[in-house]
Amino acid sequence: VSNVPMLPKRSAVADSFRRRGGSTRSLVKKLTSTTPRGSPRSRALAAAASQAVGRTGTDQQAASGVVESGLRSTSRNRPAKTAKEEFEEFLKVLSSPESLPLCLPSARLTGGSCNHLSSAGAVRHYERMNEEILTWAKRYQRDPVATRQELNLSQAWRYYADHLRRAAQQGAVLKSKGSASAPSFAHH
Repeated sequence: VSNVPMLPKRSAVADSFRRRGGSTRSLVKKLTSTTPRGSPRSRALAAAASQAVGRTGTDQQAASGVVESGLRSTSRNRPAKTAKEEFEEFLKVLSSPESLPLCLPSARLTGGSCNHLSSAGAVRHYERMNEEILTWAKRYQRDPVATRQELNLSQAWRYYADHLRRAAQQGAVLKSKGSASAPSFAHH
């Protein structure tokens, strides 16, 4: 406790609130409002539409493509695939285990003499993921009907399909970069 006169403690949030003309009464009224606000999806679509109003040209087309296409579509010009189509595509990829893309950790992991990357959690996760996918592929070759039924009933195929899709995308990026991020150990 000091006898020196001081201003009360301030916070950036409180200052911003007062600058916008807010009062405690209006804040309490806003927080305790019982009027329905709509579903989260409808609010997100409305927000995306209002943000698209200020955009021009390709930005606006891209924003409208995202809003109209839904979550499953990979391109705004292509309609979203049905679950059955995605499942059939997954089985087609699974039917040729030699051409399965490898699931790899992100490029943020770098090598070094003392890094022991093989014991990193991400590396172990992707090694197990590759083993599991290869196991499913072998089971599908041995007994396609039972494996298909089990994957479809458990919906486990969605998990593996997502990992395979990411692995294929990551492989395409690495090919386009020409593995520039990987160190070269060529003898000079």
